[in-house]
Amino acid sequence: MAKIDRMGLTPRIEHVIASGELGFAKPDRRIFEHTCSVFGVRPSEAAYVGDRLETDAIGATTAGLAGVWLARGIPTSPELESARESGVAVIRTLAEVAAVLAAP
Repeated sequence: MAKIDRMGLTPRIEHVIASGELGFAKPDRRIFEHTCSVFGVRPSEAAYVGDRLETDAIGATTAGLAGVWLARGIPTSPELESARESGVAVIRTLAEVAAVLAAP
C-alpha cells in the first residue's frame, strides 16, 4: 500500500489484493477466485491483464477468467503457441485491452 500511496493512486483503486496477506499467490487459482469474490463477480465475468504469460494470463484463464497477456518486447513462437493453446489473448499495448475484451 505504501507504494500505491506514494504514486497517488490510492483514491483510484477500489481494492488491493496482496498475496502475502492471503498465503497464496498467482498462478494459484485461489487468488483469482478470491479477487472475483471481493469484487462480487464470477470468474467468467472477469478478465485479468498481466505482463507474465504463465503466472498472470494462463493462471487467470485456468481459474476461469479471461486471461490477457500484455507481451512486452517480442514474444517467442513457443510463448505465442502456449498463449493460443491456453486461450489467452495477446496484446502489445494497454490501448488494445478494450478491443480484445469486446471481441466475441
